[in-house]
Formats: sequence, C-alpha cells, structure tokens
Amino acid sequence: AFIGRAVSPGNDWSRAEFLVRLAQRFHVRVWGQEWERYAQQLNWDGNTVYGGDFAKVCASAKIVMDIKPRMWQPDMGVYSSNRLVRQLACAGFSLTRGTSENKQMFREGEHCAWYESELEAFEKIDYYLANERERQRIATAGSELVHRHHMLDNRVHNLLTSEPYVNPLDPE
Repeated sequence: AFIGRAVSPGNDWSRAEFLVRLAQRFHVRVWGQEWERYAQQLNWDGNTVYGGDFAKVCASAKIVMDIKPRMWQPDMGVYSSNRLVRQLACAGFSLTRGTSENKQMFREGEHCAWYESELEAFEKIDYYLANERERQRIATAGSELVHRHHMLDNRVHNLLTSEPYVNPLDPE
C-alpha cells in the first residue's frame, strides 16, 4: 500500500512511476490524491484515507511503502515527513528509504525496513512477503516504540517542561 499524493512538488511523478513498476510484480493499492492517470494499474478507487481509515489501511496491508519525492536523485538532501511515524503508530510494517533522520529514530529490521535503491526495495518486498512472522514482529516493535517515545504527548511534555528529548536508541 501507499498513502499519499501521486505527484510531488515540481511536477515530480517518480513515486507514482516507481509504484507502477512495483505493480507489475506485486499487488499494489494506493490512496490519496492525483492518481487518475494510474488508477487502474494501482487499484486506486478515488479515495483518500485519514484518521481511523488511515490506521486500517496501515494495519491491514502487508507492507506500507514510504516513498520520498525524487527518491532516486542523489542531490535529494535530507527529506523527512511524519508518514513513517504515522504508519508505525498504526501497526503497519513500513518499508522506507533509510535516510539519516529515519536511522536516528528507528532501527532496520527492528522497527521497520530500509531500502536504498529500487532493486533493494523489490528484494525487501520479496523477503518480507515470504517472512510473515518477522514482518509482524517488526511492525509490533515499531508501533510500540512510536507509542512509547514518538507521540505528540511525548513532544509536548518536552516543550512544556524544557526537558531535552532523549533518543531511546542512543547508547547511554
């Protein structure tokens, strides 16, 4: 599954094009906006999902993709959104790019899975579809970490008390 817009700023269709290539091999379904030109290939029914429906999609999909705009551009720089945190909070197994920001908050194979190239994404999808127990274990651990350390209540506490954020993954 993928939840989000088909096109990114700058008329960037790379995530949609990547999902079309994935759909040639795997069952892919998308929710969000601007998928009209790919509706049939990506099983888009015109709907977006929010709140409880977002949670249901994440929890029921075998793999939820997190695809950054211009993901194949070497000059992409640092890009991060809250999509990964939201997917994990909903007990979704997330496959995303291993950006430096993501790697500070989550661990590969413990809370989610990383890919660095299109080929690696295909390989990881094959692997995790064949290893359901491991996929479930990772999704559960990712959800537990988010609920324990990365929810709004955690951040508001830091803001109101001026206590610094302590990354639970940093060694003491």
